[in-house]
Amino acid sequence: MGKIGKSLESISAEKTPLELQINNFVKKMVIAGGIVFLIVWGINYFHSFNILDSLIEALTLAMSILPEEIPVAFTTFMALGAWRLMKMGIVVKQMKTVETLGSASVICIDKTGTLTENKMSLAKVYTLSLNQISDTEGTLGEFEKELITLAMWASEPKPFDPMEIALHAAYTKIPTSDERPGHHMLHEYPLGGKLPMMTHLFKNKMGKRIIAAKGAPEALIAISN
Repeated sequence: MGKIGKSLESISAEKTPLELQINNFVKKMVIAGGIVFLIVWGINYFHSFNILDSLIEALTLAMSILPEEIPVAFTTFMALGAWRLMKMGIVVKQMKTVETLGSASVICIDKTGTLTENKMSLAKVYTLSLNQISDTEGTLGEFEKELITLAMWASEPKPFDPMEIALHAAYTKIPTSDERPGHHMLHEYPLGGKLPMMTHLFKNKMGKRIIAAKGAPEALIAISN
C-alpha cells in the first residue's frame, strides 16, 4: 500500500494539448518579435545613429506584434467547449477536461462487460446444505433450483439491476411452471435500518404467501434459526 501511495504521489500532471499549442504559439511570437526588433533597431540606427531612440522605436513595434485579445479568445473557446459538453449532459469541473477532449478524435476504453453492455449472467451457485458450487449450465438439483427461485423472489418483480435481471433469466431456464404471473407483491421491506437486508412478501389468489429476503450474511444469520 505504501508503494502504491508513493507511486501515485510521483505522478506529475502533464500539460494539455491546448497548453502545448499556446506555448508553441507564444514561442513563435517571441521569435518573430525578436527578429522584428533587431531589424527595426538596425534600420533606425543606420538612419539616425541614435542608439536610445532606435531601441525605443524597435521595442514599441515588437510589443505591438502580440495581440491583446489572445487571453479573451482562449477564455471564449473554453466557455464554448464547456457549453457544448453541458448540452450533452456532461458537467465539467476542471477546464483541463475541456482542453483535452477538444483535441480528441478517438477515445479507446477498456472496461468490464457490466459497464459496457450493462449485462450480467449467473454462472455458478453455492448451496449451503450440500456445501458445493454448481455450474448453472449443467443439470441442476432441487437445492440449486430452490436457491435460484428464492433469489428471484428476493429481487424486484420488474428488475432493472443487471444482477436481478440475470437472476430472473436464470429462473426462466428452470424447467418448472412460472409462478410469477400468479403472484403479486404485498409489501416490500426496503434496504435500511440496523439490518442491511431487503425482504419481499408475495401472495397469490389461493392465499399462498412467499417471503424472500436478501442482504448481508450477518443480517440473515441474525434472524435465522
